[in-house]
Amino acid sequence: MVTANDDSPDSSGRRGAPSTASSIATSVVVAADARLRGVAFRLVERLVETLRARGVRILVAFSLVENFGFEHLARRLGMTPSHAPGDGGVVTWSLAITSAPAATNEATAA
Repeated sequence: MVTANDDSPDSSGRRGAPSTASSIATSVVVAADARLRGVAFRLVERLVETLRARGVRILVAFSLVENFGFEHLARRLGMTPSHAPGDGGVVTWSLAITSAPAATNEATAA
């Protein structure tokens, strides 16, 4: 799951999540036959670009410790992991997105 602070209204006029009006939550799922082609990376990269354009300051993502695919994607995006005691095997990743985009190495995208 990926969340981001955003106070911009969507097309229906709603602002973020109903309870906070300042965050959104989404999941990124790629069909099995489309995996290992950089699809998830491009989707999340586009999400970061969109959030940056809206002035969002931080992106937070959650993954299971054993989700090595997401770990690779998060590290390529420049996200920082955080492990808390008793986290139940969940890693919290964060990315400051108001700064310039992190450089990526497309040669490692395969």
